[in-house]
Amino acid sequence: MTPAPPNPSGLRFLENLAYLVPGYQGYKERGRRREEDSRLRARVYRRLLQLLDQLRELQDGWQGSAAPDLLGEIQERRRQLLALSDAVRFSPGEACRFFLAEPAREPTLDRILEADLLIFADLDGLAAHFEQGRRGTAAPRTLRAFLRRLDERLRDLEQHLLMRERALASG
Repeated sequence: MTPAPPNPSGLRFLENLAYLVPGYQGYKERGRRREEDSRLRARVYRRLLQLLDQLRELQDGWQGSAAPDLLGEIQERRRQLLALSDAVRFSPGEACRFFLAEPAREPTLDRILEADLLIFADLDGLAAHFEQGRRGTAAPRTLRAFLRRLDERLRDLEQHLLMRERALASG
């Protein structure tokens, strides 16, 4: 069954988008929440590892043609991305009230879904940014612009990961 188009007023907009996030319906059942959360985190983690590989490939491609200080900054962004991937992989969410609550509150489910959708959009945005970087040059101005935009995207991803953790903690 195809979900209804989003209501223009925004009511139940997230419910209409729930089909985009695998396992969302499983969050409603207490017995499946940990499994669904683990599955989602594994999916995000795998995607982050792919992004780390893409950034390494970019860095390798710019080796020898980019200023050493800018290559060092790219390496720092790789460390930030690795830290985010570790945070997803080793999430301490097991003790969150969300996993214990019966039944799950709709506002909590909406906040989790919203965060998940934003996280997937962030991951897609990072992949597109890396693809754009692949087409760019290693000129200092170009790399600095690449790094500024990468910093924005990493901040967004971190904020959305925190948003998700807060929603889980609020139960």
